[in-house]
Amino acid sequence: MPKLTNSYTHLGGSDASKICYGANRFGNSNEDHRQSLVKKTVGEGGFFGSQKAIDRGNTLEPALAEWTVRELHKGTEKDIEVIDNSTADIHPTYKIASSCDLKLLLPEPIDVKCPITNHVFQVEGLIPVEIKTDGYNKGEPHRDFEAQLRHQMICLDAEYGIITKLGPNLEMSMYPYERDREWDADYLELVSEFWRKVEEDEPYPDLTSNEYVADLNALETSEEMLMAIEGLQDLEAKKKHHDDMIDDIKATIKKVLRKHECDQGVIGPYIIKINTIQRKATPERVVPAKPAGEPYERLSIKLNNGDVN
Repeated sequence: MPKLTNSYTHLGGSDASKICYGANRFGNSNEDHRQSLVKKTVGEGGFFGSQKAIDRGNTLEPALAEWTVRELHKGTEKDIEVIDNSTADIHPTYKIASSCDLKLLLPEPIDVKCPITNHVFQVEGLIPVEIKTDGYNKGEPHRDFEAQLRHQMICLDAEYGIITKLGPNLEMSMYPYERDREWDADYLELVSEFWRKVEEDEPYPDLTSNEYVADLNALETSEEMLMAIEGLQDLEAKKKHHDDMIDDIKATIKKVLRKHECDQGVIGPYIIKINTIQRKATPERVVPAKPAGEPYERLSIKLNNGDVN
């Protein structure tokens, strides 16, 4: 749903991962966000999702919201109230607010089983529901989404929340979460620190390494990126095949020459020769140590087997 929070006055749910983890899955950091507030450049040059991702969300979110309500109705015959979510929910004390995809008021406790742990939660009361429609990743929701939901639970003072997620093969799943007061306390402390740094224009320290894994599936150019990667892997496979063929052909030519007990011959317009290179002896010497060189980058591409969070 559209962002309803004023970024200059409150942190929204989509900011939660930058605050509690230092950066989100796209590599946007708490320092990036702090600078955008100080410089009044919120929304300029950042990643806010492609138009394709926005269209997908606008189309699929209502269907997933309806599915969520139907699934919850399996646990109760009473009416489930869908609460208006056209305005942001602002925390009374901390400078945080949330825009929920769906807010429900359950008439009684309803059992919801976690698809990962099989633990059954008895969810009740006011329930924020975060809906994810990307359909790329199987398994439990990314930690960014959990942080977003917990942010909403704090703003609504809700004891439970749900992430409804569309996975591969159009598989729909509900992931229930229970309020974690210790997580809340740590997060709110980081929220206070963030706003202090904004007001005092104090930067966060540089991260020594970037261990955050960007999810590029929602980018406008994701299909082009996949084509480029697959094209590169295809070319590298062909190159290896060609290199192997070259080595095999050279070995065959050498084998023919040696069969005739010679190192050279003529055939058609070609002269073929086996050159034996003999290295000359060199005096012993001590090679002085060299300082470490400048770091360089090496691109690595491998199949995603689910190990990366």
